[in-house]
Amino acid sequence: MEISEGINEKILQRDGKTISKLFKLKCMIATRNLSVTNFSKVHSPFSLLLFHQYDLIKSPSFEKSLNIFLQFTSSIKEEDDWINPIFKKIAFNTLICCNETQNIEKYAVQLTNVFKQIYFKKENITTSEVNSNFSSQKNIIYEQKSLVFYISAMIFNLYFKINNYRLADNLLLILENNNNKNMKSDLQDILLFNYYKGMLKLYRNNISQARDYINYVFKNCSKKMRNRIFVPFFIVNFMTGKIVKEKSLEIYKCEYLKPLYKKLVNCRFDFSDELRNLENIFLKYNVLKISEYFLDYIILRMNLIKVFKLFCVDNKLEIFYVIEICKMNGIKLDGSDITTWILNIIDKEIVKGYLSISKGVIVFSKVNPFPKLDNLVF
Repeated sequence: MEISEGINEKILQRDGKTISKLFKLKCMIATRNLSVTNFSKVHSPFSLLLFHQYDLIKSPSFEKSLNIFLQFTSSIKEEDDWINPIFKKIAFNTLICCNETQNIEKYAVQLTNVFKQIYFKKENITTSEVNSNFSSQKNIIYEQKSLVFYISAMIFNLYFKINNYRLADNLLLILENNNNKNMKSDLQDILLFNYYKGMLKLYRNNISQARDYINYVFKNCSKKMRNRIFVPFFIVNFMTGKIVKEKSLEIYKCEYLKPLYKKLVNCRFDFSDELRNLENIFLKYNVLKISEYFLDYIILRMNLIKVFKLFCVDNKLEIFYVIEICKMNGIKLDGSDITTWILNIIDKEIVKGYLSISKGVIVFSKVNPFPKLDNLVF
C-alpha cells in the first residue's frame, strides 16, 4: 500500500491521532513517510497541508508554520473531536517556531481568533464583551469546545513571553466569568491551563491562589511536567509556609536549587548570592521579582516563631531577641529597619499582633499568632 493510500484510509477512519504524527517537526518516521508521499493523491485539504508540512520539516520557519496553521483553521469544516490532535500538533509547531516578539504577537492574534470562534459561539457571549484587542476576523468555522483549555494555555504562554499580563488578565476574566464545568477536555490540557492560571495569580501577588492552582497541577500531572514546574511549586509553597523535602530536589532534577534551599530552610537572610545564581531560571518562570521581595518576609516570620517559642512571656516578646536572631542569621539591617519589617508583616497579617515601640515589645495575638498563610495576598 502506498503512503498516500494509508493516509487516506486514516482520514476516512477519522484517525486524527495517527495523522497528527505526520505533523511532528522532529520525527524521522514522519520525515521519511512524507518524503515518499504522492501528495496529489491525498484527500483534500490534507494534500496541501502535508505538502507544506514536509517543506517546513526541511526548512523550519515561523512564516511556514503559521501558513499551515491558517490553512488548517480555514479549510477544516469538521465538528468532531477527531481533528483535535492534528490541530494541537500544528498549533504547537507554530508556537516553537515563533521566537521574535513580532511573531509572537502575530501568532497570539491568530490563536485569539480561533479561541473566539470556538468559545463565544458556545457561550452566546456578545462581541462587545470581548476585549478590543481580540480580532473579529473569522478564520475557523468549526466549534471544538474541547480545545478551549489547550488554546487558552497557548495564548497565556505567548502573552507571558511578551510580558503582556493585561491581555492575560482579560482572557482569564472571560473564562472565570462563565461556567466551564461541563466542558470536556483532555486532563493534560486542563492541567496546562491551570498552571498558567496559577502563574498569572502569582504575578499578581495572589500567592495563596497561585499555590492552590500550581499544587493541583503538580498533584495530577506527569513526572515530566513536575520536573518542569518544580521551581514555582517550591517557591509558592515556601511562601505559604510549606517546605518541600530536600530529596524532592533530586527526584525532580532540581539539584541546582540546593544552595538556596539550604539557606531558606535554615532561616538565613543572606541568600542573595544563591538567588543571583538562579536569576535566569527564576526569570524564565517569572518568580524572580516576587522572590526578591517576599522571601525575606517569610524568613522573618520563621525567625519570629523560633524566638517566640523560646522567649515569649504572656504573649509579649522583646524586640531585642528578634533583632539578635536576625543578625545571627545574616541580616544586614539595623534595629530600626528590622522594626519596620516587623510592622510590615503584622500589617500583611503574616503574624497577628501589634508592635509597642515605646516598650520595645511585640504583643502577639492570644489566638493563633502565626496563622496559616491560606489567604496570602501582597
